[in-house]
Amino acid sequence: MDILCFGSADFEEPSWVNAQHLMYRLAREHRILYVNSLGLRQPRARPGDARKIARRIGGLWQGVRRPFADRDLHVVSPLNAPPLRSRLLRDAAASVGASRLRRALRQAGLRRPLAWVFLPSAAPLLDRFDLRAVIYHCVDAYEANPGVDAALVRGLERDLLARADWVIASSQPLYDRLHAHHSQVLLMPNVADIASLPPPGSAPPVPPDLARIPRPRIGYVGNLAAYKCDLRLLASAAARCDHSWVFVGAVGRGEGATDLAHLTELPHVHLLGEKPYAELGAYLHHLDVGLIPFAANDTTRHSFPMKFFEYLACGRPVVSAPLESLRDFLHPPLAFTYVGEDEFLQAIDAALATGDEQAARQRRALAEEHSWERRMEEVAALLSSL
Repeated sequence: MDILCFGSADFEEPSWVNAQHLMYRLAREHRILYVNSLGLRQPRARPGDARKIARRIGGLWQGVRRPFADRDLHVVSPLNAPPLRSRLLRDAAASVGASRLRRALRQAGLRRPLAWVFLPSAAPLLDRFDLRAVIYHCVDAYEANPGVDAALVRGLERDLLARADWVIASSQPLYDRLHAHHSQVLLMPNVADIASLPPPGSAPPVPPDLARIPRPRIGYVGNLAAYKCDLRLLASAAARCDHSWVFVGAVGRGEGATDLAHLTELPHVHLLGEKPYAELGAYLHHLDVGLIPFAANDTTRHSFPMKFFEYLACGRPVVSAPLESLRDFLHPPLAFTYVGEDEFLQAIDAALATGDEQAARQRRALAEEHSWERRMEEVAALLSSL
């Protein structure tokens, strides 16, 4: 089957999300045109946005590219504007964008594709193509993300739901919300790339920058942003606990500013920056506790963090905020939860006390039940039904 995917991230981003993982695997048997993220917010004067704009301009010159010799996966970068309030201007922009995408479809050899849509910003484009069907794959409460026009995003999502044949929700809270507006909603909670993460007992060498940090290491792997993480909790807890606090990943991606002053002034807090995807397993293995210190808001309330199963796959105990999507998994000795700072620190101590090999094997076993290999069986069944 030919698939036109409107991704939720640029394919070149080092930290893969659902869209990249899924399309990379589907491209073993299907022809894919992956459209880099159309975005939902206005770009700002920040290095990350500037790099994305520069990459988009470069992508215009490159045209359609095929990043993997063994995958029928083609990538195109539209030079797009964020969604516009004016329907007239939005339709005009969609006409221009669709014209370029039709050329890209011809170059990649796609005919009457299935549209797999991750962002509501693609809604104005869909009626401009001859499509086999439309799947809306929702992984976030997009209107709650920082910097977006919430009313506009809700309107675009309504248009997309009206056009979609199937809807996929990546968490139970998203499923509950979407099922009120569409009859064909499938719950597919996030899974992890377990096969790329060696099991406990087969850990890769400690990365040099991590090796210099003494144990125990309390770690968070992911985007350290105020709209996701409870930075006040982290700073206050780290001030009371002299373990090593390690943060691996981007800082403030997707928002205007992230103030880490109270966190980074502590000598035992270490920000190691973003790492290539292939190297993340080495960092995960050599943490002692994996954190999901999410703030309580509409964004996190609807999320299912992929990092949960990544931590478990490497045998690491997890300390997580009490997310609804993780409710069935937050049980010792696999994972621990908390309410408030005192319980947060108590959960970390309890997690550190479960560092035995048997608990590590139990965590790995649970993670293997939530792998991309298992998920692709469900996806294959969905495609067969179409």
